Amino acid sequence: MQLTIHQIDAFTSELFKGNYAAVIDLEAWLSDELMLKIGAENNVSETAFTCRQADGSFAMTFPKQAPTEVDNKPAELLQGLSIQPVEVLKNRQAYFAIYENEQDVFDLKTDSALLKTLFPLDVVATAPSVKYDFISRYFWPASGGDEDFVTGSIHTGLAPYWAQQLNKTSLSAYQASSRGGHMQCDVGEHIVTLTGHAVRYMQGTIFL
Repeated sequence: MQLTIHQIDAFTSELFKGNYAAVIDLEAWLSDELMLKIGAENNVSETAFTCRQADGSFAMTFPKQAPTEVDNKPAELLQGLSIQPVEVLKNRQAYFAIYENEQDVFDLKTDSALLKTLFPLDVVATAPSVKYDFISRYFWPASGGDEDFVTGSIHTGLAPYWAQQLNKTSLSAYQASSRGGHMQCDVGEHIVTLTGHAVRYMQGTIFL
């Protein structure tokens, strides 16, 4: 069996932006065991087995994970952020540091040593935006890195939050990392659908 594999930059229309990943288009699903082995062999942050849309974009659907209020804000969280948030929430993945101004998110500096102590939760900083509905930055020292380029999974919490704040169910989002990435978020009753574009950097063949 031969499979075509692409290394792409996802959630962007520009090369060397967004989040790099491996993508494999399948005519029929492989076993979970084989897909896990392929992902391990690729040795990139993510290997995706996806279906592309007619317009060349791709869409992924996840369960909604709306954040909830935090009664006691961890001191390590507040001390680990150079700018104090106006509100702190959390879901099963991360603490949400909410800011009123997107410039605060752009300017934010973090202390990775302090944020690492929040394990198993990461930290996402977010604010409403002029160009987009909202922006974010994702810090994950608790999971092994400083700042992620583009984090699809955290938008399962960001999108429901901003959908409620902005009273809309279709939102544009931008993750303001060094590479940057943007996506469309559509919030349903129980799910969040993320839609984005990608550019191909490299193509090859897998021999199985």
